[in-house]
This record gives sequence, structure tokens and C-alpha cells, in this order.
Amino acid sequence: MTKKLEKMRSTLEKMEKIISEKMKELCITPKTKGYDYIKESVIILVRSSNADDLLVKSLYVEIAKRFDASYGKVERAIRYAIERISLKGINLFEYFGYEKLIDRKMTNSEFLSNFAIKIKEESI
Repeated sequence: MTKKLEKMRSTLEKMEKIISEKMKELCITPKTKGYDYIKESVIILVRSSNADDLLVKSLYVEIAKRFDASYGKVERAIRYAIERISLKGINLFEYFGYEKLIDRKMTNSEFLSNFAIKIKEESI
């Protein structure tokens, strides 16, 4: 294996470990519906240069293809995981460092993009 390939694999493994740790902090376990979809989405977003554009246009479609699932199943499973976080009493706006706490549920798009930003910051 070339050094470049080894470095890429090492970086991916490190990122996956950080994502798993952060998901555990949020009480999202591998048994939670949406776990794999969220993890894969965050990896895609971290690697993307324009996360917002990708998210809006094609992220659920891409994840659905990778997992042989429907767009709707992916969207619902991610929403389910986010709702479970709220039920555990975790305020996602606070978790992601918003100065003004917002009294509403975080949308899937907000959650995934904030999660990707947090992973990018911690992977540097």
C-alpha cells in the first residue's frame, strides 16, 4: 500500500472513531435507527467542500443508494435518531455551541451539517 493510501485510510479511521464517540455522547448507539445513515452522511459531508449544497440536493439519495433503502426511510430514520436525542434531554443547539438557545427541534439538515462541522473541527 502506498503512503498516500495509508494516510487516507488512517484519516478515515480516525474520523469514524470521532464520529462514533460523538454519537455515543448523544446517546445514539449502533442499535438506534438511523445510526449508520447518520455516520455515513457525516463522513460524506466532512469530505465535501460544499456540505450545504450536497445535503440539500442529494445526500439522502446517496445514502439510500449505499444502503439499498428508500429516500423516505433514510430521512425518517435520521429524524427518529434526532428525536431520541431530544427525549434524552440533550439540547442539540447547546451541544453544537449556539450562543442563543433555541426552543425547537433541530432539523435533520441542521443536525447533519452541525455534526459535520464539529467533526471537521475535531479532526484537524
